[in-house]
Amino acid sequence: MHRAPLPLSLVITVTTATLLGACDDFDPTQALYRYAHRDSTEAPAPPVAPQRKVLFIGNSLTYYNDLPSLVQSLDASIAAESVTAGGVALSAHWSAGAAPLRIAQGHYTHVVLQERTYEPLTNPVGFHDYVRRFASAAEATGAKPVIFEAWAHRDQSDEMYANPWSGGSPDAMQSLLLA
Repeated sequence: MHRAPLPLSLVITVTTATLLGACDDFDPTQALYRYAHRDSTEAPAPPVAPQRKVLFIGNSLTYYNDLPSLVQSLDASIAAESVTAGGVALSAHWSAGAAPLRIAQGHYTHVVLQERTYEPLTNPVGFHDYVRRFASAAEATGAKPVIFEAWAHRDQSDEMYANPWSGGSPDAMQSLLLA
């Protein structure tokens, strides 16, 4: 007997849930059994309504890697939006006003803050100041602030890694960012 291939979404769900232990009571064999024995006239399940609303505030690392969409694709219970601009620090986002306004009006559950990669090393006082400002704004609306640490760039010129604050290499800079 030839069976049609399983939908990719079911395979990904079963694989992900199994590997990550997404639910203590999730049994992949039951999910596959239910799919194989479903009534073909049965209406599809309604889409999952987002239970968490996340705002990403950052620069090109968030924008070009499309982190909001990536996060949404991993969990249907998340709705994600963003305020981004290339090369912009959190201080510039705060001064421009759009990001604090979105926090105040958005009813978010989480606000993810992504700073320029080197800002915590070159301007730690300013970095902490603006993280505190954004965190306070988020908490005032009931949202949980989350700091998304950017990564050291492997493709940067030797000029960047000649600066003492960088540690001299991408690996050293990443260690400093994690400290």
